[in-house]
Amino acid sequence: MPLNNVKIGEYITHLRKGRGLTQNEIAEKLQITYQAVSKWERGETLPDVSLLPELARILETTVDDILSPNVRERRKILEDVQMGFSKTSYASAAYGCLKAAGFWRDDMVKFMGMTGLAFRFVVREDACPSSPTVYNWVTEHTMMMDRIGVHSDCYLASTNMHPNTQTKIQAAAAARIRESIDREAAVVAWAPSPMYEFGIINGYDDESKSYFVRDCTGRQDIALPYGLLGISEIPELFYQIFHEENPVDEEITGFESLRYALGEWNKEHYPYARYGSGRKAYLNLISAVEKDDLNVFGLAYNLGVYTYSKRCAAEHLKYMTGYSAFRGLDRVAELYGQVAAHFEKMAGLLPYGSGREAFSKNKTELLANIKDCLTLEEEAMRLIGETVAEGTGQVISPSNPG
Repeated sequence: MPLNNVKIGEYITHLRKGRGLTQNEIAEKLQITYQAVSKWERGETLPDVSLLPELARILETTVDDILSPNVRERRKILEDVQMGFSKTSYASAAYGCLKAAGFWRDDMVKFMGMTGLAFRFVVREDACPSSPTVYNWVTEHTMMMDRIGVHSDCYLASTNMHPNTQTKIQAAAAARIRESIDREAAVVAWAPSPMYEFGIINGYDDESKSYFVRDCTGRQDIALPYGLLGISEIPELFYQIFHEENPVDEEITGFESLRYALGEWNKEHYPYARYGSGRKAYLNLISAVEKDDLNVFGLAYNLGVYTYSKRCAAEHLKYMTGYSAFRGLDRVAELYGQVAAHFEKMAGLLPYGSGREAFSKNKTELLANIKDCLTLEEEAMRLIGETVAEGTGQVISPSNPG
């Protein structure tokens, strides 16, 4: 089939503008004149074959894509994408994207367990409500998806630190997000609505230059201008794009979730000041409650989020006992069930939105429950440590490397 110079030129223009590049910038990168680029875009000539690989790299596509252009729609909404039910907003958003794309077919409880999200337990010294979302998003989210065999890419930029290139960063984000939606894969983003939580970008409209967003409140198709992504009091432009699902050995994935849980529990130094993970998260809670030096709204919020996580951990551990290498986890699942019950009780004593009066009234009982949870989870982690040590040779072996 002969090449269509006009369509190829239009597509090069579309890709260039989507990445916030000028004809001059393309020309400089390729060491040619801007007039040459202009001729391509007008359909008068085609790029020399020797330039195509570098041009494809600059435009973040492939040579085949450039030569067989399929100019995308100007407006698209993925109607079937919904936030999943979880108290952890990242889990809700990622689960919703993967479920709609066909990259995950199981329930949320298994998703929380296999990715390791059920074992993330981070609390700041004052029980700040930011606690569940303060971690290295790029590393953690990439690894979580890798555990369940989903290939993804994460992008992060602090918009208040890139004033000279912010528009280009946002233009590149818009191009990647639109291309992802064109292939029916919604995108996870940080605070795409006024909520300081993760949400979903499930559509775009080039005419209004806006994304369509769904967040953890249940609101749908909220309009967000392209230029406002990442602009908020927490100025982080973060988004995660999902590409494909790769088969994984579920037993190995379960084993890796346990190894991750153990690492989070024993983490001595958390990368963000005043925050603690695992055992240290409990110590932060105990100190804050004892000293009455805490954010009461944050404590109630944390209890709500982690109640769900602990229950998911208990159910995940029950599921894992079905594998021969993990039959010793019965007791661990029982211990986590007790931890979850304590958290449910605490969340009842201090429900979301509670004030200082409710905290003062229930302080003694809250403190006793937190200390009980620490004891129970310490024992659970000791047993998980034994299981990981024993299971390394059985589950992860030279013939089954994982």
